[in-house]
Amino acid sequence: MSVSFLHGAGSLVCDGIDAGHIEFSIAEPSDGPDTTRRGKLGNNKQAIATAMDAEKVELKLSDDHELLSLDVARAGEEAGEHCFVRREV
Repeated sequence: MSVSFLHGAGSLVCDGIDAGHIEFSIAEPSDGPDTTRRGKLGNNKQAIATAMDAEKVELKLSDDHELLSLDVARAGEEAGEHCFVRREV
């Protein structure tokens, strides 16, 4: 299975409110039946903390008006800035 990466800067939108600017990297399978996307968010602890408590989290890409829906969860012991995300499909 091949994988491509979507990475760059954007804004986290939590429950309809812009929580702040973040950097992201999301792995996206290019083929095969697996539709799960995983990656990490960083460089804004406050926005990530807000996302952890939100019911609906979306990523607004800086160069696009599209919103990507995310499920956000802590990544093990890296409790600082990095969280794994899964894009809902």
